[in-house]
Amino acid sequence: MGTSVQLIDVVSWSMVIDLALAAMALAWLAFFGDKPRGKARCPKCWYELGRLDSPPALPVTCPECGKKVHAPRQLRRRRIKRWPVLAAIPVAITAWIGWKLPEIDERGWLWLLPNRAVFELLPVTGYRGEIGDELQRRLGKSPWPIASIQQTLTDDDVAAFIRRASRGNIFARPTELGWRLSYGDAILDVWGSDRILNSFKMELLDGPLDTARKGGLVEAFDLATTIPPLISVRHRDRWPDDSPRPYKIAFDIAHWWPISSDISATVEWTARNERGETSRGDGLYKEGEAILDVRLSGDITIDGMLTLSITRLKPPIEPDVSVHKIPFRVTYATVPSAADAVPRFADPKLDLLLAQLNIYFDGPIWRVRVDVLRGSGYEDVAIGAKVVARWRGDVLAEGSVEWTGLGGGEIHWRAPRDPKAVESLWFIRGMVPPGVTITFTSDPDAGPYQLNATRAWVGEVTIPVATSSDTYIR
Repeated sequence: MGTSVQLIDVVSWSMVIDLALAAMALAWLAFFGDKPRGKARCPKCWYELGRLDSPPALPVTCPECGKKVHAPRQLRRRRIKRWPVLAAIPVAITAWIGWKLPEIDERGWLWLLPNRAVFELLPVTGYRGEIGDELQRRLGKSPWPIASIQQTLTDDDVAAFIRRASRGNIFARPTELGWRLSYGDAILDVWGSDRILNSFKMELLDGPLDTARKGGLVEAFDLATTIPPLISVRHRDRWPDDSPRPYKIAFDIAHWWPISSDISATVEWTARNERGETSRGDGLYKEGEAILDVRLSGDITIDGMLTLSITRLKPPIEPDVSVHKIPFRVTYATVPSAADAVPRFADPKLDLLLAQLNIYFDGPIWRVRVDVLRGSGYEDVAIGAKVVARWRGDVLAEGSVEWTGLGGGEIHWRAPRDPKAVESLWFIRGMVPPGVTITFTSDPDAGPYQLNATRAWVGEVTIPVATSSDTYIR
């Protein structure tokens, strides 16, 4: 490879020297190739009007083009030829390319594009296209043609890219499809770069306490919190009138904010039915879901507002919080029972699979692993159950669990029947006494609460506990 590098250097310098001399010759021809040499010439068409030592009486009109000359200096103007200038420009560009040949050999032809050009042109091909591949190489996410990975963008370059991505350009406005496939994918990749995040943390700690450095990473990270999110709402079209639980909706939120963002959310809503009855309130928002205590029956329409607030780290100006308000609307109808909202589903084959579930614990937290359901065709079934742990025929503890398909669930135990018993102490610490069995009994009220489910399991299964020492208790 050393010989190849030396050869490309020789070719590069030969091109630069030859083409630079050619460009200089063309420049000399353009500026000095047609001197006045004592001639008085028209400054427009260069027609000879006499001699400079005996100029014509002024003002004089050129008989060739009609230009009227008023001052002697106009007759002495130097002629600059255009064609040598136009010819020198591509020659000079080619010389510059020759100078860059060793870098092109290592990094490819797109290396000739300035960083800002790459930033602006990214929407043309998208992040998975040619320009996007070049940006990934400069970010240190992909290897160069010589199989090395090296980030060539400085922290200020990365900050400039984040600012451009946050604002978009004429090719792609924030959250449009073209933006999501270019700037959106790229900025998510930036948040996943350990090097960039480390530089961001260093700047955050080393800089001023109250404001971000102009043009720095912290300022760019704060600007990214102004990118509007996209949301979709998942909800039930039917809800049981007799359900003891309030109506629930879920928000699928797509956002491009830094992973370090401190996000808070509130939900305000107003519901009305076909009889004109209304209800309003603030929904309890947690982990992408909101509980709406509507307490109406009939055909119901809910108009709401999801407010997302992101705390900025070092805002240069007020406010110190980026606020996004997203309106939403959902409609549903109430039905007499949970069975009318979600069809009940009983199947001995599913019961057999549920009896083979793995239950494991992390301290006092008990989780259900549902690998046995993979590929079984039951991924759309809501599993909601009341859970009873028995030991030697006695009830040790009671709880509940809910999940849909392959989601798995966490068992929420209530206090053991006899908290002072030795076996109860084992149990609440995540240790299982030998001989414990866990029984799942379907809970009809849990089906509608699983928004991704199309049917709800009905049945009862018992899972024996095999050991008291392993992480897996089955």
